Amino acid sequence: MREQESHMMNVELLINKVRENKAIYDASDKNHSNRNFIVYMWRKIGEELSMP
Repeated sequence: MREQESHMMNVELLINKVRENKAIYDASDKNHSNRNFIVYMWRKIGEELSMP
């Protein structure tokens, strides 16, 4: 059960990090079409969550 709880916590953290970066999902955001910016944001999120 602990492993499942840990997984859910990681998923929730990921969701929150994406929500903090509207450019990833909001087409009306000025940076949404800037692929370099989106890649940078995904890498930053990965680093913050200790994910590759």
